[in-house]
Amino acid sequence: MSALKERIFSSNPLLKKEDIEDIYLMSAIEKGMVFGSLLNEDSGVYHDQFVNQVTFFDFNLERFRLALELLIEKHSIMRTSFNLNDYETEVQIVYKKVESSIQYKDISKMGRKEQENEIRDFLKMELKKPFKISVAPLWKMSVFNIGEHQIVFVFQFHHAIIDGWSRASFQTELNNLYLKLGEDPSYKPDKLKSSYKDFIIQSEANKKNDLVEHFWRTELSNYTRLDLFTEEEESKKYSLSFDNKYLERLERVAIGMNVTVKTLSLSAYLYMLKILSYDKEIVVGLVANNRPICEDNDKIIGCFLNTIPLKVTIDGSVKGSDFVNYVSDKLIELKSKESLSLFEISKIHSKEKEYGNPFFDVLFDYLDFHAYKAIKNDVPTKEIENSEYENDFSFGRERTNTHFDFTINVTGGFYHVSLRLSKKLKSGISLEKIGELYFNILNYIVDNPEHQLKKLNYLSLSERNRILFELNGTQVDFPEDAITTIIEKNASKQPNSVAIRYKDNSITYKQLNENSNRLARFMMQRSLLQLDDLIAIITERNDTFIENVLSVWKTGAAYLPIDPEDPILRINNILEDSEPKLIITDNANIVENLEFKSLDKSRIIFLPSIQDELKSIEVT
Repeated sequence: MSALKERIFSSNPLLKKEDIEDIYLMSAIEKGMVFGSLLNEDSGVYHDQFVNQVTFFDFNLERFRLALELLIEKHSIMRTSFNLNDYETEVQIVYKKVESSIQYKDISKMGRKEQENEIRDFLKMELKKPFKISVAPLWKMSVFNIGEHQIVFVFQFHHAIIDGWSRASFQTELNNLYLKLGEDPSYKPDKLKSSYKDFIIQSEANKKNDLVEHFWRTELSNYTRLDLFTEEEESKKYSLSFDNKYLERLERVAIGMNVTVKTLSLSAYLYMLKILSYDKEIVVGLVANNRPICEDNDKIIGCFLNTIPLKVTIDGSVKGSDFVNYVSDKLIELKSKESLSLFEISKIHSKEKEYGNPFFDVLFDYLDFHAYKAIKNDVPTKEIENSEYENDFSFGRERTNTHFDFTINVTGGFYHVSLRLSKKLKSGISLEKIGELYFNILNYIVDNPEHQLKKLNYLSLSERNRILFELNGTQVDFPEDAITTIIEKNASKQPNSVAIRYKDNSITYKQLNENSNRLARFMMQRSLLQLDDLIAIITERNDTFIENVLSVWKTGAAYLPIDPEDPILRINNILEDSEPKLIITDNANIVENLEFKSLDKSRIIFLPSIQDELKSIEVT
């Protein structure tokens, strides 16, 4: 990379060596985020804004400024800009010094509502000022004094230079350094033994790993993209949290299964997508962190994220514990393969020129920023907890280029789930319902690890009551006799009266009763049926459909109606999940394409081929 730096200096005399600390390649994640932000400047993609409220007695702006300057000197990424066009390749330029300023505003005289509006309006206006990627620094710091020793910090940055862990590490270090300078104004933080450049060097080496390339070529061959979204834009968010007791419960169960809470959570999320899509093969984006293996690697500030495709195949009959172990094995397998960037993976499959993500539109991220545990305060904990404004202004804003982001954050000992949607779901299901479904699945796995996942009741008790009793409140007086008995009585009393009219066809009670009796006897000869066995009916909704239903009832079985217009994959999945004793159909295409795992061809009754046999069956 030193040769590259010299070529750049020689090609650009305006670039002064005395101002530049280093020049080296951009990482794939940096390039992806920079290009993404340039393509979506109006939407603020990768323009991150984080607001944090802190209690500081007698806040000293100059001391805070000094702390910030010391960290700018320590972390090279805080002095970095990007150049995409002027040289032989995309590079990042690290300056020895950058001009940094802190915007300070005292709004302590405002009322609470005015303060909130002031800060939120400020954030909205800032989004209209995108970062110029060729100008360092690619971050901003603003400070609002809201009174009563409460300081609100607004930290904005281009996501290409700082990921979530780096942000937590930087904010903790800045907070603690500010307090340390109050004790020792001459204090200087130690220099790091490694830098972001080490990550670039490691990334370049990973591109030449043939085993990793072969894995991704094989893993994603013939992959299926989830078909969940319409083209209609829809910006929605939803979040919910559970306390440390819930997280501790998950931790105990995870330890018992010899996995992590992340694996438990990811397993529930993947099965949730199976239910939403009814696909067996699921491909999602999984956020990984690729910090280099070097000294001080956990302290380097930068963006080390990599979103990799995770492909799983889900069998609904699998037990919860077996599925969790399967997901755990997949994560272990991916650990040595996640070093290759998503861009490089897309190149393997010739998809690097596609807009957006090449393999997925959904994203799973699991966060545990335990760096915050090291944060210090200059006020007793009790006073912080009782502060009127504590955490009122603590939130963040990140934008990605996926359509459905599912984030779990266990920082601070809570189990917090955030959902973000940017395109409308084809199913029309709300984020609230998706959140409820997720926790139904997660709790089912935790409480019933040895039960089949397909036995899970997806609906909550309140939702079941609403569907069964409120929406289905159609109680009417009904004859004591069963439908089959009523048909038989009418066949005896008025055999030639019309029982069914369908288009130009009509069926008498006598015909209806005899035809259903014949098919019922045929099925009972074909299979040893028991009370409440399932028989699938895959026919059009016509006059013979009624005959088929009656014949099933006469065997004592229950019928499962399946629309023959459904995709064959969906039909196969329904049949595999329901495991019917028999399958009735008049559709040759259905018969030809049925291929689910437990299929026994003898269970299929193809109506057109058995008509002569039915006629030979005697009925009374």
